[in-house]
Amino acid sequence: KINGDPTVCGQDVDLFLTARNFVEITSVRADVQWDSTILKFNSYTKNPGFDAIDFNNTANMVTLNRISNTPLTLPDEDTIVAIRLTVLKGGLSPVNLLNINAIATGTPPINYIVVAQGNQVLVVDTSKPVLTNCPVDRMIQLASCDTLLSWNLPTVSDNCGFKSLTASLPSNERYGVGDYKVVFVAEDVTGLKDSCAFTISVFDTIAP
Repeated sequence: KINGDPTVCGQDVDLFLTARNFVEITSVRADVQWDSTILKFNSYTKNPGFDAIDFNNTANMVTLNRISNTPLTLPDEDTIVAIRLTVLKGGLSPVNLLNINAIATGTPPINYIVVAQGNQVLVVDTSKPVLTNCPVDRMIQLASCDTLLSWNLPTVSDNCGFKSLTASLPSNERYGVGDYKVVFVAEDVTGLKDSCAFTISVFDTIAP
């Protein structure tokens, strides 16, 4: 089960591995896998009934492994483990439950195997980047035929991580008389954009 789908950047998604026909189980192993560019492991909570459990995680997978001589029975829909993932950016992440292997008591022991049951988490980004510290308009008087103009870039912030910042004119170039409007466009990883602009006026008041 998945709580928080669809979700937005900066929030968490909870994955619940729940029991179904979980009767007299002595050992169980499960791998849960996701897209690490969209989701990041945060934390987990196990069922209190699991007296012995190993839990390992990498960038895009967690492995749950419980081996015990004491059989365990759980009610249907009871949570075996809850995994919390933090959203990194917008997109569609598959969440695959892989290589589930459970062994129940009996003569001989019953071995249950389930492979590759797929879900997905949709992360919706509705917040465009925010530009601050955009340069202000200014006027420059020429001392020669042209002048070197430069400016600082605005600051970009975004809840899902920004992709690029472009300017309509290059800084640190020589410009002659005229009005130059510089437009900055910021784009985040989802494709949302924001912009700001300022104008530099270059003039000449010196007679030949």
